[in-house]
Amino acid sequence: MAKIEDIEREHKNKWLVVNITKENKLHEPVEGDIIFETDERHEAWNFAKKFTKTKTDLAIFFAGPPLKEGYAACF
Repeated sequence: MAKIEDIEREHKNKWLVVNITKENKLHEPVEGDIIFETDERHEAWNFAKKFTKTKTDLAIFFAGPPLKEGYAACF
């Protein structure tokens, strides 16, 4: 079990599927265990689909900057 911030720092620019083991009062993931790591977003989502009928609490996220350098987003 590791802190989410440590997981993100150690697995830069990877898509991660993490089994959440601890949340804060706002139900945000605080600690967990990596169960899958990949360079491809669709691979992470396909892996996570296997767990849709279980009670496993998963987080799927990209451990890197949200946009590549030189890109911008508008909401």
